Amino acid sequence: AAKQVQSVHCAAVRTRCSLQRENMPPSKFKAPSWAAPPKTSIATIDVQKAGVVEETIRLDSKPYYLLGRTMEADIPHPHDSVSREHAALVYHESGKLYVIDLASTHGTRYNGQAIDANKPTKIVDGTKLQFGASEREYIFSLQSKRDSDEGSSAVEKRPRVSRVRCRHLLAKHRDSRRPSSWREEVITRTLEEATERIQKFRDQIVAGEATLKDLAKTESDCSSAKRGGDLGFFERGQMQPSFEKAAFALDVGQLSELVYSDSGVHIIERVE
Repeated sequence: AAKQVQSVHCAAVRTRCSLQRENMPPSKFKAPSWAAPPKTSIATIDVQKAGVVEETIRLDSKPYYLLGRTMEADIPHPHDSVSREHAALVYHESGKLYVIDLASTHGTRYNGQAIDANKPTKIVDGTKLQFGASEREYIFSLQSKRDSDEGSSAVEKRPRVSRVRCRHLLAKHRDSRRPSSWREEVITRTLEEATERIQKFRDQIVAGEATLKDLAKTESDCSSAKRGGDLGFFERGQMQPSFEKAAFALDVGQLSELVYSDSGVHIIERVE
């Protein structure tokens, strides 16, 4: 199935969509020439409101998925501030996934920051999208297509653990929930600059030029810097959802991709 939807409310919306579809004008969205069915990774979206997952959506077969209030939408969003054709989630022929705001009236937020209309923005593991003025958060998880085709993700294959111990390195930005740290009283860097900063550090770690522990001591915007980024043990439900999902998906000794939360941009290393 193209999606696995758990929400009764959204099921009702889809029923109305199918009954009224014949009376709706055709979609104005034209897929980019580079759109293609997913090749290397599959996206799963947890739709959350007030920290509670309302539904899970799986984007596993089509080149693109439309989100909006239109009856043609693959992902219906009934909020009044959401446009009929609000945004598109489009797989690139390279396998990467992008979000495109379709010149919506009230915009699309990417990790809390508005994105430009009609400009593809790459989605990574942990990306959080919000549409219009709705409080619902669409949090993305990416897994390899091979694991998906086998019917089980890497997380599902490993025993479920109740707690983990991790280190992390955090770069805050001006839109973080608290844009200050022990390093800077007022943080003015943009989300893009924070992303570039953390990606640079991750590249150094992967290349063996540095360790997360050593970098965190001098570069992290978290108070855990004095412990080399060590957060100690924590259980499910103690961290922000995107951070928790990434941390519990790691094997011991594994380094995460970039993770976005309300605090900023992270890389995480599982210690135990």
